[in-house]
Amino acid sequence: MNDTILNIVVAALVFHVLFIHTSDVLLTVEHLRASDKYKHIILKMKLVEKRIFLNLFYSAFNTFSSVCHVRLRMLNFSNYYYKFQRNY
Repeated sequence: MNDTILNIVVAALVFHVLFIHTSDVLLTVEHLRASDKYKHIILKMKLVEKRIFLNLFYSAFNTFSSVCHVRLRMLNFSNYYYKFQRNY
C-alpha cells in the first residue's frame, strides 16, 4: 500500500515538474509575441512547445500506467498464489 502511494506521489511530482517547464516555454512565447518581427520564431517555438508538451505528457502517462499495470499484475499474482496455497 505504501509503495502504491509513493509511486502516485512520484508520478504527480514528475508531472508537476513537466508542467512547470512547459509553462516556462509558454511564458517565453507570450513575451516574444509582443513583437511582430519575431513571428517566424514564435511559430517555430509554438510547434516545439506542442511537441515537448505532448511528448512529456505521453511519457508521464506511460510511466504512470506501466507502474499501475505492474502493481495490478503483482496484486493478481499474489491473490492467485494465496488462493493456491490455501487450497493445497
